[in-house]
Amino acid sequence: IIYSTILCAVSLSLFYFGMKKYSTDINFYYLIYFYLCVLASISGLLAYSVSRVITKNTIINFELKRKENIIYEDLKLAQQIQNKIISTDHFKFDNLNIDIIFRPMIQVGGDIYDVYKFANGNYRIFLADATGHGVQAALTTMLIKAEYEKIKEFEIDAAQVLAVFNDTFTKSYFSLNVFLTSIIIDIDFKNNKIHYSSAGHPTQYLIKSNKDVEMLKSTGKMLGLLENMKYELNTLCFSKGDKLILFTDGVFEQFNYSNEEFGEDKLVKLIDKNKHKKPQDINKKIISEIEKWCSNEFNDDITIMNFEIN
Repeated sequence: IIYSTILCAVSLSLFYFGMKKYSTDINFYYLIYFYLCVLASISGLLAYSVSRVITKNTIINFELKRKENIIYEDLKLAQQIQNKIISTDHFKFDNLNIDIIFRPMIQVGGDIYDVYKFANGNYRIFLADATGHGVQAALTTMLIKAEYEKIKEFEIDAAQVLAVFNDTFTKSYFSLNVFLTSIIIDIDFKNNKIHYSSAGHPTQYLIKSNKDVEMLKSTGKMLGLLENMKYELNTLCFSKGDKLILFTDGVFEQFNYSNEEFGEDKLVKLIDKNKHKKPQDINKKIISEIEKWCSNEFNDDITIMNFEIN
């Protein structure tokens, strides 16, 4: 286009000086004809150049669209696989009213959970949050799931499960530089006790039937950092009507357009304000407030698990 513009400028200049020189001569008309032909050629060259640019851009856009469709289909399949692994369809357990919300930042995410029922009627709840987002974090959850499945049925306490998991995971995948926070909770219905151990996970909450709120704080460092880590085991009492609220840090690490964080304080106030409600209503209220805060543009994966003890 620049080249054609220069040619046009040169041609017009020559045409101008030609008029001054040949204005009284018959050759002036031949000169007009000559320069009109030159201008026509330049116009054709310009049109050809533009058409080549448009055609090239069309091909590039087509290729980009085709690759976007391939990525979309791959993510869609990955989403189906991840949802199948953490499906909530089978969460119909005696003694527990369960409601779970899982909202990855994109189609897949780095949060993973599991609820297992022992033969004696007790439950083991597992929640983990891998570092990162998207496909990378989702692949990490596959590793987490594979390692946890090997040990979740062991009749050892939650702290020992975390220690065993940490040693195996760190030894196998330390070179990948992937880490995770996690909490494991054993619900003992025979003795009305909750035994838990937390590896760098955010503080979780037990809403008592009398509306008091007890905190389940972290009892050790996050998983995958070092081998031979020790984790403490804490115990809380529960009674009928108590609600256990578990979540990943994506619940409160959401930002609005002013770059203000939703924050743990706001989450705690929200839980306290709605603690008298059923698990489903509490979860709906929490996710609704988060969606309003960040205008449905999540900055992190979100998982909320709410268990009411019946």
